[in-house]
Amino acid sequence: MAEGALVHAHAADPARRAANAVDAPISIYELHAMSWRLAADGSWLDWDALAAALLLLSFGVLAQEAVIRKTLAERLPNLPKIDEVTRTPIPGLYEVRINGTDIVYTDAEGNEVKLAGANGVTVDREGGIYVSRADAGEILHFTPNGKLKRIIGRPDIKGFENVAYKPIKLAVDDAMRIYVVAQGMYEGIVELNPDGSFSRFFGVNKVTFSFAQYIWRIFATREQLQRQQLWLPTDFTNIAIDDRGFIYATIQDEKGQIIKRLNAKGENILRVVDAPDPNGDLWFNESGVGIPVGPSVFIAVDTNSYGMFICLDQKRSRVFGYNEDGRLLYIIGGPGQREGQFRNPVDADFVGDDIMVLDALSQSIDLYSPTAYGRAIHDAVRHQYTFDYDQASTFWREALAYNHNFTLAYSGIGRSLLRAGQYDEAMEYLKMGEDREYYSKAFEKVRNRDLKEWFVPGMIALIALIILSKTVKYIRKRRKEKEGVA
Repeated sequence: MAEGALVHAHAADPARRAANAVDAPISIYELHAMSWRLAADGSWLDWDALAAALLLLSFGVLAQEAVIRKTLAERLPNLPKIDEVTRTPIPGLYEVRINGTDIVYTDAEGNEVKLAGANGVTVDREGGIYVSRADAGEILHFTPNGKLKRIIGRPDIKGFENVAYKPIKLAVDDAMRIYVVAQGMYEGIVELNPDGSFSRFFGVNKVTFSFAQYIWRIFATREQLQRQQLWLPTDFTNIAIDDRGFIYATIQDEKGQIIKRLNAKGENILRVVDAPDPNGDLWFNESGVGIPVGPSVFIAVDTNSYGMFICLDQKRSRVFGYNEDGRLLYIIGGPGQREGQFRNPVDADFVGDDIMVLDALSQSIDLYSPTAYGRAIHDAVRHQYTFDYDQASTFWREALAYNHNFTLAYSGIGRSLLRAGQYDEAMEYLKMGEDREYYSKAFEKVRNRDLKEWFVPGMIALIALIILSKTVKYIRKRRKEKEGVA
């Protein structure tokens, strides 16, 4: 009955009848069985040989599956029922599905396999997991439940066939484009299309010269200049994508800004207002024994939903937190083995308002929740990011109760007072907060208010003063004339 209804529906559809016309083009797919496998000398196998090869292959797969099932059952007596064992595209790696959705990976002997050589991991908007493996030169794409979906190998980049491709960090935007930091590729971040093909280089860093190097280039010979062409731009170390689609990237550069915010053109649009560049430590030891020397080295960056970003300093094992204007909010961590310190931190990420730090030496993932002081800062930044300055002011005052020297809190309160029309008080707070931009706005408001308030009385007083001056001069002149006549 159902089949007859389906045929009747097709026959009644004019578009269907036109598409099934006798003279319409059709697609024909032909399978050539002999091309599946050849003999050792390159000749074709006959049907009997093909059947034998297929049976041997089936027995081999079944035998391998049996070995894996037996080994897992012996090592894990409480292991639930194994649903399926399949071979992955990675040689020697098998995927074992348990309980319908759980996925584990084993080798051919049933030993559980961890992802060796993984350098970076990120999650796309659909929950898919991407893992970069620099030594293998590939990116593994897993489904949200951990099933290996595909392997994204080396992209085809013209002119770079002889350059090693080592993806160390990566990020995926809402359009499913993949941004890769590849070690040894100095042309910028590698942007891949959703299918894994190469799109472009993104956000290239320029080679910078010191004043001494610039003078040297003026007087250098041609041979010296040719050798100098080997000077390469600085490398990116990590990337992250914020909610607006902008890319935050950390750079190994001791001369300039080591954190950038890149737009779609690859231009740095990181806004820094009335503050030094967010480069970590502003003062540091230039030399010493047994202590870290030199500027901070950022190796990880992440952002949250209200404009904050954190950077992990490998040099001194600390995490720096900044607001969207590049103003320092707090610093956590430090080298050591006590609680709250790190031994060798390699990555840091936001988990809500918490901060997660991966420590390679202690082989741990530590989660740091904000204190009452930290919560006040986060709440203040969140409300200020949405232009709710009145509510932000409440939390800034709470933060000041813990730290009277927190200049950013004074700035936040001053901005709230400015919007409330309390310009004189706003100027005082903005001055203590070292917020020149908004102090200038408050000063302009005070100046305009005073001009508006005192312009008419001032003009009246000025005119009265002029009239009085003229009158006095006239009286004196008349007096002198009378005295001269007398």
